[in-house]
Amino acid sequence: METFYETPEFFQNVLFTDESTFRKDGIINRYNRRYYRQENPHWLGEKQYQGGWSVNVWGGLLDDQVVGPYFFNEPLTANRYLHFLREVLPLLLENVNLEVRGRMWFQQDGAPVHNTNDVTNFLRQTYGNRFIGNKGTAWYENQIDGEGPILWPPRSPDLSPLDYFFWGLVKDRVYATPCNTKEEMKNRIREAFASVTVEMLRNTQNNFIKRANICLAAEGGIFEHMLK
Repeated sequence: METFYETPEFFQNVLFTDESTFRKDGIINRYNRRYYRQENPHWLGEKQYQGGWSVNVWGGLLDDQVVGPYFFNEPLTANRYLHFLREVLPLLLENVNLEVRGRMWFQQDGAPVHNTNDVTNFLRQTYGNRFIGNKGTAWYENQIDGEGPILWPPRSPDLSPLDYFFWGLVKDRVYATPCNTKEEMKNRIREAFASVTVEMLRNTQNNFIKRANICLAAEGGIFEHMLK
C-alpha cells in the first residue's frame, strides 16, 4: 500500500461511509456519540421515545462529492447491508467518474453487520485490498496474498469526516424545526445532503489530513485534546 506521506492525495480516493439514525424527537448534536477511550467502554445511552419513530440513513463522502442518501426502511441486518452493497451502491455511484470508481477505496466502521463473512467476502471480491474497516470475525479469512483489509481504528469518530462534520451539519438542518412525518424528515435529509458544497468538502478533506497527522503524532492514541 502506498503510504500517506508518499501520496497525500490518497484520501481523495476513499469513499467514507456511515449510517445514522434520525429520531422524531431528535436533539441537535454537532456530532454522533463519541467515546474517548483506549478500550471499548460498552457504553449505552438511555432515552425514552414514547410514540416515536426514526429514520435510518446511509451516507458517503468521496472527494468533493456527497453520495446518497439511502434510507433503510427496516432495521439494518447483514443481509440488507449486503443487498445495499450489491444492488444500491452501484446506482448511487453512477455520477462518479469511472476512472475514480476504478481506484476507489471503500471505508466502513466496525458495526457488526459490516463484519459478517458474506459482507467481507463481497468487499474482498469487489475491491480486493482496497477496503478499510475494523477487524471483524471474518477478517482473518479474507486475506489476499498475505494481506487483509486496511484496518480502521475502532471508536475513532475524530477520524471520520461523517462523524466530525457531516452528520452534525445534516442534523442541525433537519432538526431546525420539528418534523411531523417520516417523509418530511426524509425530504429534509435529502435537502441537507444536497446543500453540502464542494468548498465544504474540500475544507473537510484538508481537516482530515490534519487529523491524520495528529493521530500519527499521537502514535494512534487519543488525540481529541490536541485538536484546535
